[in-house]
Amino acid sequence: MSIKIIFICGCLESGRDGVGDYSRKLAGELIRQGHNCYMISLMDKFLLIEKEEKQFDNEISIDTLRLPFVLGLKRNSITARKWAITKNADWVSFQYVPFSFNKRGLPISLAKQVAKITECMKLHLMIHEPFMGISKISPLKHKIIGYFQKAILKSIVKRLPQIYTTTTNKLYQLILHDIGIKADILCLFSNINKHPFDFNMYSTKLNEIEQFGNNKSKFRIICIFGTLYPNSNIETELQNQLIYTSKLDKELVFISFGRIGMSGLIEYELIKKKFDKKIKFFHIGDVSEREASHIAQLSDVAFSCTPSQHIGKSGVYAFLKLHNIPVILTTSQILPEYDRLMRKWYDDFEKRESLLWDVKYIANLYVKKLQQINIQYD
Repeated sequence: MSIKIIFICGCLESGRDGVGDYSRKLAGELIRQGHNCYMISLMDKFLLIEKEEKQFDNEISIDTLRLPFVLGLKRNSITARKWAITKNADWVSFQYVPFSFNKRGLPISLAKQVAKITECMKLHLMIHEPFMGISKISPLKHKIIGYFQKAILKSIVKRLPQIYTTTTNKLYQLILHDIGIKADILCLFSNINKHPFDFNMYSTKLNEIEQFGNNKSKFRIICIFGTLYPNSNIETELQNQLIYTSKLDKELVFISFGRIGMSGLIEYELIKKKFDKKIKFFHIGDVSEREASHIAQLSDVAFSCTPSQHIGKSGVYAFLKLHNIPVILTTSQILPEYDRLMRKWYDDFEKRESLLWDVKYIANLYVKKLQQINIQYD
């Protein structure tokens, strides 16, 4: 039995907002599976006027309404409500990140506006980022902002009786439980599909690294996708990899690809200078989905700057795991209230089969849950 779902997020500028890209890919896959999906960006920072358009997940078109940030949440919510009524949806899937709907991360009136938009519809609340200041050792400023963000989240859940809440990982499930919100875990999937590996399909951009794929017996390849954060302990891990690679009698190659950020580029150059003549470095920059998949399949291991407690919210981590690459987490963080509770979940999470990181698996899981909830509500 098919379901009609409207996905609402902050922004739907392709490639510029991770939650927007997530929503588009999930909606596209659900349409492939026979469901009806639509999308609204409620506070879109990449346009100045309202825009109704079709967006695409590969060959799948999705009816989309984009509402500009500059018009404000109240006005945009009225427009979104009128558009949502025309779609006669069963569910609204609200993709929540506090900073998507307010510059300070404090969308005070959001609960009221969400209630208006979703009147007579069931609400799925997907919490990608709940609130700041989650630990007793968090900075005071984060705790103050987090206090109000908690109140906003609780007001959304309290105001809407027919609501199903999910989040992406165990840490967020635990901190939501602490403020009285029950949330199931719906893991992220990779926003990048796994493509057939074929050097004949290489782009000009990847020509310079083709030699490593043709001579895998001579090289060990490490990749990092996206932002390279300063103080992320990359140097220590590279030194460890250099020692290990020398024992294999191979050369070490380090490939950075995707949007690295200005601070990341500075960090990359510092690392490159330090390991000059010991490691072959390549910074490739922006790549297509197919190019990203090729680099991942070429690599022996990947670095991630995301601490272990937060990997469940990382689309980059999901991409690497879909491609079955061992991931080394270079950054550590201490959360004394939650580390012990998360340990077993993290071990199991890390061992998940690569197919479980695919959008097809998550879309199936998502629909089954909504169908079960429908039975309870009906």
